[in-house]
Amino acid sequence: MPIYVYETIRTDGKPGRRFEIRQKITDPPLRKDPKTGLGLRRVILPFAFLNNRFDKTRKFFANEDRRETGIKKEKAMEKKRKART
Repeated sequence: MPIYVYETIRTDGKPGRRFEIRQKITDPPLRKDPKTGLGLRRVILPFAFLNNRFDKTRKFFANEDRRETGIKKEKAMEKKRKART
């Protein structure tokens, strides 16, 4: 089950109390803070683990030269193997 972050909505514009709660995806979002009864909003935060994995993958495949070099090396090694036999 995912963990959602909620923040209380304050009338003075200052940041409210933030807290995390584990909910099913199918559960409706909370509307009131269980402790104070104030209104809530769900806070969207980036998930660091996925972003980190995505960045590494993106950086690896963004370099087209690396991909082409790998293909060329593979073809050259295949030619050497054929020449030996």
